[in-house]
Amino acid sequence: MYKTGICGHWGIGHNLLNGQTIKTKAVAEELRRRLGEGELIIVDTYGGIKSVHRMLYQSWNMFRKCENIIMMPAHKGLIVFTPVFVFYNCFFHRRLIYIVIGGWLDSFLNRNRWLVGMLKRFSDIYVETSTMKKALELRGFQNVEVMPNFKSLPLIREEELALYHAAPYKICTFSRVVKEKGIEDAIKVVKKVNMDRKKTVFKLDIYGPVDAEYKERFEKLCRDFPEYIRYRGAVAPEESVAVLKAYFALIFPTQYYTEGIPGTIIDAYAAGTPVIASQWESFSDVIEPGLTGIGYEFKNVMDLERVLIHIALYPEVIVAMKKNCLNKAKKFLPETAVRMMVDKMMKHNAGGGIAHKIKGLTILSFAQPAPTLQVLVAAVDQKDAALPRTLNLQSDAIIGNQCDRNSIEVMDYNGHEIIYLNFKERGVGLNRNNAFMRASADIVLFADDDMRYVAHYPDIVRKAFAAYPDADVILFNLIEAVPRRFITKKAFRVRWYNVLRFGAARIAAKAEVLRRRGLCFNLCFGGGAEYSQGEDSLFLTECLKKGLVIYAVPVFIAELTEERDSTWFRGYTEKFFFDHGALYGVMAPKLYPLLCLQDAVRKRNVYQRKPLKSFRMMMRGAGKIVRR
Repeated sequence: MYKTGICGHWGIGHNLLNGQTIKTKAVAEELRRRLGEGELIIVDTYGGIKSVHRMLYQSWNMFRKCENIIMMPAHKGLIVFTPVFVFYNCFFHRRLIYIVIGGWLDSFLNRNRWLVGMLKRFSDIYVETSTMKKALELRGFQNVEVMPNFKSLPLIREEELALYHAAPYKICTFSRVVKEKGIEDAIKVVKKVNMDRKKTVFKLDIYGPVDAEYKERFEKLCRDFPEYIRYRGAVAPEESVAVLKAYFALIFPTQYYTEGIPGTIIDAYAAGTPVIASQWESFSDVIEPGLTGIGYEFKNVMDLERVLIHIALYPEVIVAMKKNCLNKAKKFLPETAVRMMVDKMMKHNAGGGIAHKIKGLTILSFAQPAPTLQVLVAAVDQKDAALPRTLNLQSDAIIGNQCDRNSIEVMDYNGHEIIYLNFKERGVGLNRNNAFMRASADIVLFADDDMRYVAHYPDIVRKAFAAYPDADVILFNLIEAVPRRFITKKAFRVRWYNVLRFGAARIAAKAEVLRRRGLCFNLCFGGGAEYSQGEDSLFLTECLKKGLVIYAVPVFIAELTEERDSTWFRGYTEKFFFDHGALYGVMAPKLYPLLCLQDAVRKRNVYQRKPLKSFRMMMRGAGKIVRR
């Protein structure tokens, strides 16, 4: 059974940039990262009334297959899906979750009071602001939590902050282009300030998709724009920070009083750009006046003019806020915002500690203190302390960072001890051994710097060892955008004939067992060493030779981000085959010819070489190392 189903506005096949679609996709992306690929199914509400039959059928299937049901509708969708989902749940008894997009729900319930009783039957309702939570609690809701809007954005570094600005000051709007977003207010005020001072004090750039109903009106406005006002088109979500970081300030003159937490303000914070905004209902949930932005009276154009005149006279007021914006942005990162919801889902699915299933693997709760766990990361040239967040670490870790300096640094990340071993050396085997010899936990996970762990991986690992108490080593699955590695679909005991399927990033092991048997990684093999591959295969082979029990389980533990090129693979070159043969020579000094031959024949289509040629090159490498 899938863990979670999401019913929301995806617009599959369409490049939609509205807030509802962006947030729906962002929630799904973060859940995939935390729960694992394949743990999610979706129902797309795009198409409206014409697609209602499809949506109802797909929703029924979603209830059949999923433990948690999340809905993220807008106004009309709430009227349709709330009664349908409550009815379906009479048969399936799932955990119903409603994630509210925007701040309109309370006022909407004034006109649709019949929905109140149904929504109270949901397990959880997540709203964007504390203002909205209080309003719903006054209606008697006891299932409301705050989940601030969030975006998966790269925060710029402090040294990238644009700290020098001079007139004319570049400001922008960055939202849907529609009158209700205050676009005309921004245009009017910038024109007035510049005309009154008879010079260009501000340049205004307008970004965002133009609403179809507003297109004709906006095109007429564009024809009358002075040279200091421009429409710059829509920007792809992944490019927002790069665009906004150059601006003096973002203008957010919304006329929607029930705005939630606008995604555009999160974009601005990630870019270190302060915000000048009208004081809508939830303004104080998002903007800290004087620290991350400046507010003006809702819909009061004269007050907006006053603010612009003030910051033109005292630009240092805005510049001083830029660092604060970066700090504020961390509150709106996916891992921060979604954590509470995922924790509650996992706790519910675990049945309060009773045995449950993770992708076909029966898991039992611990009756005694859980074993400690440490991640041992082999990293290269890490310049800052961002890796724990990139890896989604939820446990202690040791990061072996092979770089241009020698130092040991200790930091705290979300209550976990992270040790950086910065050594001026090369060789992945050496790197992993450096981390392992300093490990202090009961269970160690070997990791690389281009992966991201799923949510609650410490519990997943501990429970896997509880399910297989005789296991010394457990090998997990890895998520890939394009699967290339072997995927375990049913748990099995690993033997010498199938051990070559697994890499180091899959390995979790009992540290004390490894130490007692004197196991470590071969320093001659792996990226940065004499022979560029195979340190993980040799390690697992040695584990089998020393009598360790190894299981492979059908559980995904991390996602490969594939953000960097391989540190050793440069194609099927002569060097590749030479090193591959050397690996077989060390693994089986008497049987290496058979291993080289089967490899050359079995993978001839992959190598795109005649088997005999591949075999000869491997034999040269194997022969050299065996003679040595």
